[in-house]
Amino acid sequence: MILHIDGDAFFVGCELTRRPDLRGKPVVTGAERGIASAMSYEAKKLGVTRGYPIFKLRKDFPQVIVLAGDYELYEQYAKRMYAIVRRYSPCVEEYSIDECFALIPEDGPRGIAQGIKETLRKELGMTFSVGLAPTKVLAKLASKRDKPDGCVITDMSNFTQELYHMSIEKVWGIGRQSVPLLHALGIQTVGDFARQSESWVKKNWNVNFLDLWRELRGEEVYKVGEGDLAKHKSIQKTRTFHPPTSDPNVLMSQLAKNIENAFQYARSLELATSEAHIFIKSEKFRYRTSKIKLIVPVQTPESLLKQVRVCLPSIIRRNELYRATGVTLRTLIEVNPPHDLFGEHKKEEKWLKVHEVADSLYAKYGGRVITLGSALPARIVRSDLRGRGRTSLPSLILGLPSLGEVC
Repeated sequence: MILHIDGDAFFVGCELTRRPDLRGKPVVTGAERGIASAMSYEAKKLGVTRGYPIFKLRKDFPQVIVLAGDYELYEQYAKRMYAIVRRYSPCVEEYSIDECFALIPEDGPRGIAQGIKETLRKELGMTFSVGLAPTKVLAKLASKRDKPDGCVITDMSNFTQELYHMSIEKVWGIGRQSVPLLHALGIQTVGDFARQSESWVKKNWNVNFLDLWRELRGEEVYKVGEGDLAKHKSIQKTRTFHPPTSDPNVLMSQLAKNIENAFQYARSLELATSEAHIFIKSEKFRYRTSKIKLIVPVQTPESLLKQVRVCLPSIIRRNELYRATGVTLRTLIEVNPPHDLFGEHKKEEKWLKVHEVADSLYAKYGGRVITLGSALPARIVRSDLRGRGRTSLPSLILGLPSLGEVC
């Protein structure tokens, strides 16, 4: 059996763990980007949609509370979610920051699914919708049916009764452009599509639709673990910040934060890199990039940061303001165990020991307890309800819910 776990308004849910006073109110994240990126269900009921311009939202819905996004916090909660699910299943696929799949034993799957859901609620302080079914497509469909806080359990004997009445646009993999074409052919529900013949699907659709058709009929095509986020050819970390700037010191700090996060993730996968691409993105979405080659594959950011400090000024244009930075680690190789490959490189080995201690503290406390000095200015900037900067070191670095301020 396959279980799909999906966070309910996940970004907003993370924010509410440290602002419980906002529960039950219309809340939107995205102040730093200028558009709504996530909405509470109360905000959705008002008519707020993803991509809604913040300036227009504040005019049209003055009762909505607008927060700046904190993507590092969301990543921390995602990792905690994955870890909880792994207590119940040895095979977990990290599909996105707010959802995952898991293989569940056929012996007592209902109890396991409900146990995962309840544990996530208790330990993370937010709700998740879960769907249990014979295939990945059916499981993802089941988790959508009763959102939010849903729990839909199906098996080979009843998935048609439980899921086939749902609208065809709810199926994972069927895009907006395909829906009108399906409607024109008389396909309104999941059952309408699944009950068609294989020859009809082959005649009207491509092989991807044939795989969806098979999955909707209970035939496993997509294996849990395929498409796992942990399987990387490259690792990218990027963040938007506010306000836009051309200040080299600010841009360096933002880049250093992304680089530190990228290397931390690479170490968690026991990967090293010998090539990195950095970029800065302007308000008008122009990208300025630089490619950096490293002498040897490394797992720590120090040698890359040294080169970034040299090349960054050359890609900054003084007549542009920048709103995002990012790094992509390429040419990744496996390191197992990490020290064997680089034992002769004493400097890298020394830095690796330091970062391994920082990683252990990160794992223990769920946040960045120790950080690079060059990344610190980017890490201490928090955002209040209007997206304006404020300082809140304990809440940020430990990733803990705010308990108020001591005067």
